[in-house]
Amino acid sequence: MGTTRFLNLQHTPSNTSTMKKFLNTPLSAVLLLLIILPACKSSNDSPLSHSGYHQRVAAFTSALLPTNGSITVEFTDSVPTAVPGMAAPSSLASIQPAAKGDWLWLNERTLQFKPSENFEAGRLYKITLHLKKLFPDEKEDFFFNISTLPQNYRLKLNPLELETAESGSAYRLSGSLQLANAAVPAQVKDLLKAQTEAGPQEIRWQQSDEQNYHFEIGPLQRGETESTLTLEHNGAVLGSENKGKEKIPIPAKGQFVVQHFQSHQHPRQLIQVVFSDPLDAEQNFDGLVQVDSETRLSFLVRDNVLEIYPSSPVYGDFELRLTAGISSSGGPSLSSTERFQFSFSSLAPAVEFVGKGNIMPYSDQLHLPFRAVALKSVLVRVVRIYENNLPAFLQINTLEGSQQLKRAGRLVHQSLLPLNTDATLNLNDWNTFSLDLSKMIQAEPGALYRVELGFERADAAFACGDEVPEARRNTPEDGDFWDEPEGYYQNYPYQYQEWDWYERDNPCSDSYYRRNRWASTNILASNLGLLAKKGDARELLVFANDLRSTAPLAEVELEVLNFQLQSLAKGRSDTEGKALLQLKGSGQPFLLLASQGKQKAYLRLDEGHSLSLSRFDVDGQQLQEGLKGYLYGERGVWRPGDSLFVSLMVEDKNGQLPPNQAATFELINPRGQIQQRLVARHPQNRLYSFRAATPEDAPTGFWLARVSVGPAVFEQDLRIETIKPNRLRIDLLFEQERLQARQSTKLQLQAEWLHGAVAGGLKADLKLSFSTVPTRFTQHPAFVFDDALRKLEQREETLFEGRLDEQGKASINFDARSSTRAPGMMLARFSSRVYEEGGSFSMAQHSRPFSPYPRYVGLRAPETDQKGYLLTDETHPVEVVWVDEQGEASGDTHLKYRIYKLDWRWWWDKTEDDLARYVSSGSASQIKEGSVKITQGKGSLPFRIDQPDWGRYLIRVEDPVNGHAATTTVLVDWPGWAQKASRGGSDGATMLQFNSDKRSYAPGEKALITFPSAGQGRALVSVENGSRVLQSWWVETQAESTRFEFTLTEEMIPGIYVSVTLLQPHLRADNDLPIRLFGVLPLEVNHAASRLQPQIKAAEEWRPQQRVEVEVSEAKGRALSYTLAIVDDGLLDLTAFKTPDAWPHFNAREALGVKTWDLYDQVLGAFGGRIEQVFGIGGGDELSTSGTQNQARRFEPMVRFLGPFDLKAKDKNKHHILLPNYTGSVRIMLVASDGEATGAADKRVKIRQPLMVWSSLPRVMGPGEELLLPVTLFASGKAVGPVQLQITGDDLLRPEGPAAQTVHFEQEGEQTVYFKLRAAKATGSARIEIKATAGGETASQTVHLPVRNPNPPQTRVSSLELAPGAEALMDYELFGALGTNSATLEVSSIPPIDFGRRLKFLLQYPHGCIEQISSGAFPQLYLPQLAQLSDEAQRQARSNVQSVLNRLLRYQTNDGGFAYWPGGTRADEWASSYAGHLLLEAENKGYPLPPQLKERWLNFQSSRARSWTPGAPYEGQDFIQAYRLFTLALAGSNESGSMNRLRRQENLSAAARWRLAAAYALTGLPEVARELSSQLPENAAEGHFDATYGSEERDMAMLIESLVLMNRRTEAAPLVRELSHRLNRSTWMSTQTTAYALLAVSAYVGEGTTASRNSRFNYRINQAAAEKITFEKALLQERLELEKEPAGQIRLQNESPHPLFVQLILNGQPLEDSLRARSASGLGMRITYTDLDNRPLDITRLEQGTDFKAVVTLSNQQSQTLSNLALTQIFPSGWEIRNTRMEESLQQYELDLPTYRDVRDDRAYSYLDLRRGQSQSLVLVLHASYAGRFWLPAVSCAAMYDHNIQALEPGLWVEVLAPGENK
Repeated sequence: MGTTRFLNLQHTPSNTSTMKKFLNTPLSAVLLLLIILPACKSSNDSPLSHSGYHQRVAAFTSALLPTNGSITVEFTDSVPTAVPGMAAPSSLASIQPAAKGDWLWLNERTLQFKPSENFEAGRLYKITLHLKKLFPDEKEDFFFNISTLPQNYRLKLNPLELETAESGSAYRLSGSLQLANAAVPAQVKDLLKAQTEAGPQEIRWQQSDEQNYHFEIGPLQRGETESTLTLEHNGAVLGSENKGKEKIPIPAKGQFVVQHFQSHQHPRQLIQVVFSDPLDAEQNFDGLVQVDSETRLSFLVRDNVLEIYPSSPVYGDFELRLTAGISSSGGPSLSSTERFQFSFSSLAPAVEFVGKGNIMPYSDQLHLPFRAVALKSVLVRVVRIYENNLPAFLQINTLEGSQQLKRAGRLVHQSLLPLNTDATLNLNDWNTFSLDLSKMIQAEPGALYRVELGFERADAAFACGDEVPEARRNTPEDGDFWDEPEGYYQNYPYQYQEWDWYERDNPCSDSYYRRNRWASTNILASNLGLLAKKGDARELLVFANDLRSTAPLAEVELEVLNFQLQSLAKGRSDTEGKALLQLKGSGQPFLLLASQGKQKAYLRLDEGHSLSLSRFDVDGQQLQEGLKGYLYGERGVWRPGDSLFVSLMVEDKNGQLPPNQAATFELINPRGQIQQRLVARHPQNRLYSFRAATPEDAPTGFWLARVSVGPAVFEQDLRIETIKPNRLRIDLLFEQERLQARQSTKLQLQAEWLHGAVAGGLKADLKLSFSTVPTRFTQHPAFVFDDALRKLEQREETLFEGRLDEQGKASINFDARSSTRAPGMMLARFSSRVYEEGGSFSMAQHSRPFSPYPRYVGLRAPETDQKGYLLTDETHPVEVVWVDEQGEASGDTHLKYRIYKLDWRWWWDKTEDDLARYVSSGSASQIKEGSVKITQGKGSLPFRIDQPDWGRYLIRVEDPVNGHAATTTVLVDWPGWAQKASRGGSDGATMLQFNSDKRSYAPGEKALITFPSAGQGRALVSVENGSRVLQSWWVETQAESTRFEFTLTEEMIPGIYVSVTLLQPHLRADNDLPIRLFGVLPLEVNHAASRLQPQIKAAEEWRPQQRVEVEVSEAKGRALSYTLAIVDDGLLDLTAFKTPDAWPHFNAREALGVKTWDLYDQVLGAFGGRIEQVFGIGGGDELSTSGTQNQARRFEPMVRFLGPFDLKAKDKNKHHILLPNYTGSVRIMLVASDGEATGAADKRVKIRQPLMVWSSLPRVMGPGEELLLPVTLFASGKAVGPVQLQITGDDLLRPEGPAAQTVHFEQEGEQTVYFKLRAAKATGSARIEIKATAGGETASQTVHLPVRNPNPPQTRVSSLELAPGAEALMDYELFGALGTNSATLEVSSIPPIDFGRRLKFLLQYPHGCIEQISSGAFPQLYLPQLAQLSDEAQRQARSNVQSVLNRLLRYQTNDGGFAYWPGGTRADEWASSYAGHLLLEAENKGYPLPPQLKERWLNFQSSRARSWTPGAPYEGQDFIQAYRLFTLALAGSNESGSMNRLRRQENLSAAARWRLAAAYALTGLPEVARELSSQLPENAAEGHFDATYGSEERDMAMLIESLVLMNRRTEAAPLVRELSHRLNRSTWMSTQTTAYALLAVSAYVGEGTTASRNSRFNYRINQAAAEKITFEKALLQERLELEKEPAGQIRLQNESPHPLFVQLILNGQPLEDSLRARSASGLGMRITYTDLDNRPLDITRLEQGTDFKAVVTLSNQQSQTLSNLALTQIFPSGWEIRNTRMEESLQQYELDLPTYRDVRDDRAYSYLDLRRGQSQSLVLVLHASYAGRFWLPAVSCAAMYDHNIQALEPGLWVEVLAPGENK
């Protein structure tokens, strides 16, 4: 416990001379040394070093670094190119040996390297900063070294613990393992083995983080004799030489012995003895336990642990004696006396300032308190930061900062201050002293003074045996430090000295005494208090007052500066201390300066220094530059390809928008790319509407609508998903709003078709799940009603599964039993599905609050001190309430309580959520229990903890009858310890709670505010809203509480915030509260005139395909603007969409838009600290040093959107709408505004007719598949009777059996009949029409259904060579399904390159990554110059290329590069260059590029080129950089510096040299290109598969391109022949290899080779007439129409004087699956189908309506990583893929997630990588929707760039059985 003493110490000349002596050290000897070495001291030959001083470098990491650590560099000045939070170019710095990771800008002056892979342990790294890339005027590099920690570990074992205190029959052992570096968990667990005589013991592990592990072993049973637990540890598995063996004896049963003894110094002195059995807690330990010290002992028993506390601190060596007779609770006693030696050392030397704050109100004496322990003297240093330098100093510092100290101040005082002049003072305790700064500060009152207290070993009063420390000092004098203009890495010079890292915490070693143990603070002497407020306007409201008395100060000079210290405003405070400063000029306010005479004050006004409002209720609508906006759509979810109608309503109370203000709309996809930009206007600026659209292949997820109006920007999420609208409306009716346990209630599930017909007899289910919600009752806001010891187990319960009755209803008895595990109130979630006969279903979600208990217990914890602690030895009341389910306290009863001591152990997380695990695990011990008497629903529980106990306690009160319980936790500490300055902060202490007479007001009413006060001081009251301060005034405070009132005005609508700042005099003596308390209270202000009452008039029922009328008016005849939407209820119900209504939005509480700054928290002593004694340290200067194509839409939405329109006062508008062939239900939604008031209305209208027909068809069909099609007829009115039903198909899909049926209706209702459909063995778009007629009524439905072939396309090629004049025959036979076959005759005058087949492969490749879509377009750019094409072929090629160019937008990342997959956020280095290459070539050939696409890409390429640093050559990094530089040169944006840097790179690969040579050739430097390539082989193929997706053929093609660019065509010729030969083989090539090979040959041929000459030939198909063709280009492709003659011969004759090369290329998709055999190569694939409970299913015969899972497990069987794997799953037409984004509950079934997944109507493509030995299981949830017989195609997975890696599971026929069908 600390003691405060008063000292009167003199400053002596000898002290000064001593200080000067050790401070006079030359600057050359004071380089900062931050070297931490393991197990050795620093020495002269240490490898850790750095460049000499450099003025640009302020600090850098220089220590032993963990392998996962970061490297940080701080510069003295801001770096011009730094962008905080963004990646820095890797070329700014290099690391040797190379390390993988990224350089990031933490701020404008700090650069940090974050490794992506751990550094190598025990390795020296050299970091070189290329300063010339950071600062234009720098020429030198700067380097420094770091060393990484070698791997090692530390094993710590805890004493044996009893498994259960009651029996004592078994123990458990716990321990921890701490690693020097992160390691693989599996290896860590192999490090430790446990063994007893009974055999190996299981070790249970818990990992805290990458370096800390905890373990537990047990139960360890006690036997009849003593046994031993042996622990062996061997660090070899981690690369450490550490190993050993530990033996722990396990006492026998009945053997009562001492197991463990330990003394503890901190946080208080304690002796802990662990016995083998629980102790008898009632025995008197006086005399049985002895310590050879005069201090009194106190004892605490915890089961088998005895804790012994000295009553006062003792120091020295001691002996503990445990005498025979100490007894256990079970009977046995200690048989003999045991003695233990221990010591209590004094506290280590330390010094610290008392209290927080930097502003010291000025008086005759300025006292600065500090505390010291184990010190006989301290070094005092004072640095003055001059007044005229303070604004610049505060640019980079707060008032307590010290950065760049030498630029703003210098050392003005130093002295050695003895603390040992009072012989009665115990220096080994904390003692409080004080400095008097008054004389010094009088010299310059406006300056800031930095006071430092330091010490060295010579100042220590710490006993180190007989050793007497030398009186020498190691701290150097400053010398000329303060006068040298150069900066340094630290604020002060340091001296090199030997330093041992392992001795850094040993006060008996010199290594303990470092500057980081010094205390420092800054002091400003001032009486000026400042408070400033700012809203959206450019004005600052300032208040000035006297800190000593709180009185407002007049005539205070004020000035506001921006960050560049330029004046924005000046002013002077009035008699109320108030000034309203109008901000002029540019920039935001940064610093407020105040002065009055010699008094100065400084207040930073930047964003991060405003008062925190997190403790107050200030949330609400955010105003945008004084404007409010309400952004809405016509529904909650859209399908890709749908039109979007987005509207914005603007509220402009201040009239700042000019008439006809434009609004700009941007539609942004999930990747952050702008898809569409539109502009709209409205004369009155009330309502803007925008009509946008998404493409059919639009990415799904959350899109963003952003609208800019004037200075304001409003945003709203838009959801795009592949949805199907509901066709049934589902309601769940409840008898009451809140459900209760033990009270049975009826639920009614009912459904109807959207058009109103009863959904009788349909299958339905209803499921229930619970979730916890906080239990709150408004009558008791400060009470806790939840039990932290209970956890709710998540489960789903089926309440109903069956068929609805004839009325479409089901009555369900709901009797939820009270769950004993419910912590409090719950939310009951009901999920319902109703199934159509055809297999589709509609869904609905409903929820209701659920009360599991009839009565609830509530607790309010006792009030704590300012640090959040209760004190021991005092009784604290815990308030208890007992309430009913409505929160009313009533009734008399007795409740049970228990109090637990929480012993936080490593085995559990230290969070409130895990309290249940603490108590149940034995980590909490019950210390008390009893009964609480409740009278009229209220009671009190006395809580008291006596010394020596302390810690954290849990209080639990339970209702034993009703079952509910509540818990709360409290912190308890000894008096004196709880008040330590180091325990907690002051945020809670500065919060002011106050209240109003009511919460809601109308304009004209008065609000009465009451707040607690102490009778001294003043309160500043400010009335604020979302944008500005409305009113402000001072209130004189009264004793106990203060009241004031004010009148509410219309400008305060919809609400205000009352801000009260309560100020107390700094010299107050009547309380210990802070000098400033701050609070904010929201008040509602409402006005009825703000709501419009629009009205909709429309018929209750409409007929489809008719023109209908909607009339709009306003109930009171008010003028307004409005939008009108008519939307299918089936779409709205998917998201429970509510009609948009702006009134709640505009009249909701606004978020507080006023920020407040003040300096009161910086006032020293502001939190009640007292200054007791002074040391005078003089005054004055004592020293002189210092997508896909559009397809037929299956789900065309019933949506009509109209407006905006204007309705004149007292008028009506009529709108006429032509309805489509739709039956169902729509909602008419009207949203209105008149600029000030808003409103909304809606009306539901059924669209129906007497006869209606609906059917359920799948999304696609496959050739040969069969479908049982249900057709549901609805008949009413004159349609009742016989109905003729006819179904008409086409050649692709036709009825199998009768195509017509007669259905008889005896009465109104519905009937379902079935037709069997069979798809032909062909593909295309089928058209099905269903038509019904009855009683003169006709109803029809037409569906366009794709019949797709699920089998992959195939290509077959026949080749021959025709000599001049020769003839030849080619046989052919088509193999594809009708409509899929194509044939191309390719004739060329150059060696065959199989152009047609290779190009077809590119166009048909299904996976859409950036490289693959670019590869599909690349060769088509050159096709016209290479081949003789028809006009149609040329148009198609151009269309294909343009389509790819447009799609590239979806791959572009925010930094301008291109991601590998659409939607990716990280650019792929190689693919970005490859796609950019395509852009440039396309632009060169006249293709238009999407806006900003090229520019953003060029910026990305240039940035990456400049920041590139060399990597390992085998990774292909030099090749990537060379290709990047090639593309920049091709674009005319040469990066000459980067090219030259790469050119000089050692060990440059041949492929990189050739590509770089091509770049130089493009820039007009052929001599450099020749030099680079002069010594290179002509075949430079290297592949670089992983980094560049390459191959030998791809690299050969790039070499050909380079030679052509360098005009070395002769050398290219043999390479062209070889590449042509390889292209003409049937071997597989990747997409990029194929594309680049075709590109290179095209480039070679297109440059005018001798091959470009007239060629002539003729051909004849079977008996048809001969076709004679002459062509000029090297290649001709002739499209042949062969489907009418699927087999035959083609006769060809060469009429040219040179040979011709002929290929016949046949393409088609076979109807029969050719992938019949299971196969795998290098990749394992296992497919299982299970139900949702993981039971296996026979998928060949599934019952309709079954939900199930497809699980594909892929395993890497190679010795290296498998990259770019593509898993293709195509599903039967009768199965549906369930959308997990729309059904979030399905996400629980996921196992592993792929890198990217593209889910379409009938298939899913998943892309992933697999590490060596890794397996992943990918899950899709499916639903058997449609009855019939369908083909399940083969499932395949392959590496996209290496088809040697593949796995295939063949397809099979499956059936979906209708309910009741034979199985």
